[in-house]
Amino acid sequence: MDEDDCIWFGSKGKLFKYSYEDDNVSLFCEISDMPEFMFKNIERLNDNTLLCCSHDGIILIDLENGAITPSPFNTFKEVTSSLI
Repeated sequence: MDEDDCIWFGSKGKLFKYSYEDDNVSLFCEISDMPEFMFKNIERLNDNTLLCCSHDGIILIDLENGAITPSPFNTFKEVTSSLI
């Protein structure tokens, strides 16, 4: 997936993808374990992973399968507050 072929954006507990090629917005995944997760920042960590921040913490989202991984940091809220 080319980094420039889409825009990622989120709402409360949901991540969406806008595809330039298809001119279409689609739901990519829902954050069922954290339904109140409000996306504040979304960055591509590498080719297959998005780093997503909110005031509730940090999650990693796998772009191949939509799998959600909690923050790899022990100080979840402290790290988040320093990034936001």
